[in-house]
Amino acid sequence: MYSQENKDIKSSADEYLTDARGNLIKKENVKEIDLLRDELIKKIMDSSNKVSLEVDRFKTDAISEIGAFVSLAAAEHGVNVGGAKGNVTLTSFDGKFKVMLAQADRICFNEQIVAVKELIKEALDEMMNGVSGDIHAIVNKAFEVDGNGNVSTARVLGLRTLKISNDKWNRAMNLIADAIKIESTKQYVRVYRRDEAGDYSQISLR
Repeated sequence: MYSQENKDIKSSADEYLTDARGNLIKKENVKEIDLLRDELIKKIMDSSNKVSLEVDRFKTDAISEIGAFVSLAAAEHGVNVGGAKGNVTLTSFDGKFKVMLAQADRICFNEQIVAVKELIKEALDEMMNGVSGDIHAIVNKAFEVDGNGNVSTARVLGLRTLKISNDKWNRAMNLIADAIKIESTKQYVRVYRRDEAGDYSQISLR
């Protein structure tokens, strides 16, 4: 049974809309096209939330079931179906479908990245004219920080592909590996269907 307060809240929701500034506006004062737009957007958002929950539930169930199958295969049949870093690929008997469980590490750098940057600076200072302006630009770009004060791991790791003969540079490149820290690990489920040409195409779960 609703209280008077609940009735008042429902009545307010029926009669008013809240604008972007948080003000309550009577619906009778809102243009019809704005009301229709608002109704459409909220309907789509409601549907998208339901789909998102279903996708999350599917992924959770799939990860759990794949893990159970991997354990069963190892325990009862002595078969190791896992790959590097726990990645698993399962293919249906007819080869038409493939399910992949992939794990991706989110990495960042610890405090040793400061020493890496300093060694690189010293190496570039030593070589001076022996290094092109492009190299300096790549290094500067690699150590730019984002809004959270973090450098791009991809750009810093990319420095290791540069062929530079200098002792301090090489020490810095080796130190990059020690500076890597795994921040978190995320699991992904990918589903594939084989087409008539024999190629697998991913079925979007988004």
